[in-house]
Amino acid sequence: MTRELFAIADVLCITTGRLISPRGIDAVYDIVGWMIKDRSVTTLGLLAHSAECKKAILNQYPELLDFVEAPAPIESYSSDELQEYYDRWIESVSREVSRKFYAIAQIDVQYKSDLRIWDDVKNKGVDYTK
Repeated sequence: MTRELFAIADVLCITTGRLISPRGIDAVYDIVGWMIKDRSVTTLGLLAHSAECKKAILNQYPELLDFVEAPAPIESYSSDELQEYYDRWIESVSREVSRKFYAIAQIDVQYKSDLRIWDDVKNKGVDYTK
């Protein structure tokens, strides 16, 4: 099974559904693209495949089940303060699970083109966020 190392902050973006990595959305594109074997994944592809990726990561690393809820953002924080807040939380998670990186395996998914994803959402009411 082929695996690639990703920083815990990037992995937590997938498992929590919050953009908490200092790398921002690039972290999400990198992990989802790697996992579904499509490095050119689009925004619609993220929507369609992120739930599958989350499930696969939690199956690979069940210790992360304790951290699927990131702390809610504090509205009065600036973006820098918010990132510092999340950095502290990520560091505490890292200490608790005793690791800073995760070797993430690729998964087999049924590829969905952007047009098919859009059709699913628009015409069939598919909710890819679950």
